[in-house]
Amino acid sequence: MQATFAWISLSTQNTLDGMEMTVTMESGMEISLDGENFYPQISEQMLRREIGNIIKLDSITSIDGISFQKNYAGNAVFAVGNKDYITFDLWFRTSIPTTKYLYLVENVNSTLNYDLVQEKSFDGTYVVSKGVEWVNQSDFDNGDGIILAGTRKTYYAAEAMRMSFVEKRVEASLLGQDDERTDLITKIYDPSENEARSFGKEYGFYSYYLAQQGKDSLKLPTVYPDTIYHLTTFKNPYEAFNNTSQIAAFQKGVTVDGVSYLYAKVRVNIWLEGWDADCIDAIFADSVMMQLKFRGARLASE
Repeated sequence: MQATFAWISLSTQNTLDGMEMTVTMESGMEISLDGENFYPQISEQMLRREIGNIIKLDSITSIDGISFQKNYAGNAVFAVGNKDYITFDLWFRTSIPTTKYLYLVENVNSTLNYDLVQEKSFDGTYVVSKGVEWVNQSDFDNGDGIILAGTRKTYYAAEAMRMSFVEKRVEASLLGQDDERTDLITKIYDPSENEARSFGKEYGFYSYYLAQQGKDSLKLPTVYPDTIYHLTTFKNPYEAFNNTSQIAAFQKGVTVDGVSYLYAKVRVNIWLEGWDADCIDAIFADSVMMQLKFRGARLASE
């Protein structure tokens, strides 16, 4: 048996500046941005045509990973895809009949930093940033202690990033029939994998905001997103122990040039979570590089 893999890489410096998507030739998986043209590799130019050349990531929030809001002049308004956050659709196909599900896999953040990723390529999923030095104007509780006013400290946009994977129905043209499933998957993932500094904490961003604006200026949210902080582990490359980061199910589709394919479709959203404890002002000048690694497999219990 053979596992299937796909990689998506991107980097952004204030605005999106350089993105690559690749799939290994031997994986048996191909990837597409339109559901019609499948390639072993998608170039930066192809992806730019899809999402645009200039995207300035704004401080936004989402409870469900599908709809996004930002604060504009004190009012909540809908955020705009590929202006305030990154969004694009991906189609996957594989000719390996035992491939049942699509997973996001192998977070390697703990082994990397921004400089290393700049120098050479690495395997796995990661989100790293260069970091920005910033001097806070007020005392605030950062969760690991009080940061006194006037302290110079480095803050990282990578710590406040979020991504969601929204499974979509596969088009009838690819399946040979309508996809009528109602159990489509949506997953929100915090790639920092640090739940203690995740959504709606009393420290970090929130503590500093109150110090600047007054103690009654902002209330913590009452509804929190269902977020995962770890990725699926595997019994072997083609059998998953759990469905933690399962993001889609492959569907049996049409035969192309004598090859029978399975298909999956996912909408990817990437944003800076405004309610993250690390969403401090400084991070909006940071440079971020990220890569997503996908694997096609089945559950070990099956």
